[in-house]
Amino acid sequence: DDYRVVKKLGQGGQGATHQARRVTDNQTFVIKQVLCGSIKEANDALKEAKVLQRLTHNGVVKYEDVFLHEAYDEGGGPKKLAVCIVMELCEMGDVTAYLKNMRDVKRCQL
Repeated sequence: DDYRVVKKLGQGGQGATHQARRVTDNQTFVIKQVLCGSIKEANDALKEAKVLQRLTHNGVVKYEDVFLHEAYDEGGGPKKLAVCIVMELCEMGDVTAYLKNMRDVKRCQL
């Protein structure tokens, strides 16, 4: 209940990403939802999130928070345990989109 989803940003093999706002201060973040089929998978995802949360570098997305949630898989079926990783929103999008955009800009300049 600390975050409100604004919109879905994408869907991948492990789960989905959403743009969300923190209720307490209205700050915008991205929530990466990692669906886990077992407690071991959930623990692995939590360990990764904790390590990434300690990283501080301009070239690495800042991790703000991590929490557990129950969510449905895109294919339907029963709810699964989801590790939700809260990270800063990169206004320019992900690296793939950024690089594609830069390539397109260079083509236009030629």
